[in-house]
Amino acid sequence: MLTGAAHGAPPALDDARALQQRGALREAQKAYEALLPELRSSDPAALGAALNALSQIASAQGQYDSAAARAREAADVHRAFGDRGGEAHAIQLLGIAELYQAHYASALNQLKTALDLARTIGDREREIAVLNNVGSIHFHQARYLDALRAYREALDSAGRRKP
Repeated sequence: MLTGAAHGAPPALDDARALQQRGALREAQKAYEALLPELRSSDPAALGAALNALSQIASAQGQYDSAAARAREAADVHRAFGDRGGEAHAIQLLGIAELYQAHYASALNQLKTALDLARTIGDREREIAVLNNVGSIHFHQARYLDALRAYREALDSAGRRKP
């Protein structure tokens, strides 16, 4: 899921993405990390996408501090070149890393920011995903009514989604 990736990104980025999608996370992580120096100097869109992917991989491996750091850097990169969709995704990933560390207040704050961005740009899929994350935070805090409200809002948003 490389939102924000530039068209014509290096083929190695596609290779890293394929590894990630196959579940070869260590290999994908190495591939993305090997690309970072080149991307830092040549392709900010692909850099932001690679950093988002590295955040996802770190979260999947239980490395939540690393996931948060990669997500923060990705958000900065996306923000710097005006990719609000990539920025929303990065901030969502930061919120997820915070959720997994039980930093619920911070996670909710990050997810609210991601939700506002997603709504501003009309990214319904990101909006739905973020609302589900918000529901998960409330669920983990045994705030079941709030969780239900967030899940219902996600479902309502999905019902309004264009086919």
